[in-house]
Amino acid sequence: MAENPVKLAREELGLSRHDMAVMAGVGIVTIYQLERGSYARVPKGIESVFERLGVDVVRLHRDYIAWREAEAAKMFADLEKGLHAESRISL
Repeated sequence: MAENPVKLAREELGLSRHDMAVMAGVGIVTIYQLERGSYARVPKGIESVFERLGVDVVRLHRDYIAWREAEAAKMFADLEKGLHAESRISL
């Protein structure tokens, strides 16, 4: 899963981040942070907007958590590659 499923759902609905923030009663920074993966789960207000607009929120949560886990795995793999490369450097 290459892109955040929350972002994809928002875009498929034709909503801007500002629109989603207003509808959910949150700040636009919350939407940015959610789409960057800073939240462990989709906040209730945002979930309510998606649900009202016909999105399967159970699936959205599952996909969001899977996306975050995949992103974290990539970060760890990149870090480990960098650490292994540094350990081969001789001074």
